[in-house]
Amino acid sequence: MLYKNTFPGWGPAQLVCEECFLLAEVLVHPCLWSLSSLLSLYKPTTKEQAHPGRVLFNKTIWTVPFLVWHICTSPIALVGGLLRLPLLGIRRKYTYVHKPNAAQPAPIQGRYTVASINVCLFQEFPSRISNLDDPYRRAKQIGERIIIDQYFYKDFLPRNGPQNPESRYSQRSRDPERVPERRDVEVSVEAHFSQLDFICFQEVWQRCYSRLLIAELQKVFPYVIHDAGHWSLGCNYFMFNSGLMFASRYEILDVDFKPFLNSCKFEVINSKGLLMVKVLLGKTGADKRDVGYIFCTHLQANQGDEKVTDKQLDDILRWTEEFRQETASKHDNVKLDCISGDFNFDNMSPCDHELSSHPLFDQYEDPCRERQGMDKPWTVGTLLRHNRLWDQEVSTPEGLCSVLKDPLQRQRYMVDADLQTSTPDSIDNASCKFDHHGNVIPSPLGGKRRVDYIIHRKNVSRASKFKFVSRLATLTDHIQVALTLET
Repeated sequence: MLYKNTFPGWGPAQLVCEECFLLAEVLVHPCLWSLSSLLSLYKPTTKEQAHPGRVLFNKTIWTVPFLVWHICTSPIALVGGLLRLPLLGIRRKYTYVHKPNAAQPAPIQGRYTVASINVCLFQEFPSRISNLDDPYRRAKQIGERIIIDQYFYKDFLPRNGPQNPESRYSQRSRDPERVPERRDVEVSVEAHFSQLDFICFQEVWQRCYSRLLIAELQKVFPYVIHDAGHWSLGCNYFMFNSGLMFASRYEILDVDFKPFLNSCKFEVINSKGLLMVKVLLGKTGADKRDVGYIFCTHLQANQGDEKVTDKQLDDILRWTEEFRQETASKHDNVKLDCISGDFNFDNMSPCDHELSSHPLFDQYEDPCRERQGMDKPWTVGTLLRHNRLWDQEVSTPEGLCSVLKDPLQRQRYMVDADLQTSTPDSIDNASCKFDHHGNVIPSPLGGKRRVDYIIHRKNVSRASKFKFVSRLATLTDHIQVALTLET
């Protein structure tokens, strides 16, 4: 069901709940902000580490003020937290916002492009764990860059230069067993977003930053679902939402969110799960309509020896089927059905072998996959090495795009798909492999840890284009992906 209000009820009661929740957020924010700012002084980014004198100066000047401010605001935050708890208990699973008459480029009928974007919008200190800073600035710039590309993408094409011949992949020529009518998938690595119809975001954790992002997005995408989550003692200890957000050019018909039933480590205090959306693509008659299903998710990170992610994939397979059945109508013609998000595993690393063979991939097609355990030759990794995030070579969309196209350069900056264990140490401390002369050792798995997916349901639509996008260089630690589906 599509809830258009964050809290249940009508009139004054609903308004009181919304105002009280806003008050609770205002009371809690100064305490969290000061704590995050204090810890951030002792977690400099690699960009800041190049100026050790400035880092020491900031520690000396700001440690005591932030500590005092945190101590003074803690009692106020306690009041806000107690006010927040009962409101979270009755708050709905998501927040829906719609901006009528948003000016937007005309969509292309019969062709729909879905993007998946992990933005790491958290408080300052958690952002710095990924070597990112200033989430306020990043939230605004992420929205601005996406919207600029929606209006001016064609103007950027000449700057990107001719398409790399190796970036085009013919399904027919490489696999003669495929049905002849299937078209080729056009593949590219680009510095700008093409025209998008739907965007699935992950890690939009903080409401204050999501509002900044939404303010920009709604210049083109009128329909937005954000702050998806389920709050309870058993789910996330009333702490964080799922970080999932969905932006659409097309009208949203139905929405649901379900939190994962299994999680471990840090994930137990957030509400990761599956955001399920049904959209209206168009009307084909008096009583017929074209519809699409888009599912957005973010799976367990760094599960290590704990078997959690496979159970989350089981949940996704079951919930997508239930959502289709619950929202089905005899008037519907389903033109689109895809799942996108940060899966936190790749198709080639030994530690992820069991996950990449999950039955989900029997029902949904991954355009980047040659077979289980092997990606197609043109794929690139989507996870940057955190310690190289601020290097000059990858500090601009064009520079990062150039690096992604170069197999040896890519190994320097992107995580390899050869991980034996899925832990923070094995991922964050994995370094590029050099010989004794300091040259990169070429590897077919080098720079190819692809954790960001867009997969589409078989026999519903066909993939025509797949893009790896570097537009958000220095604003996130992920490469963005976009898939164009034709019906």
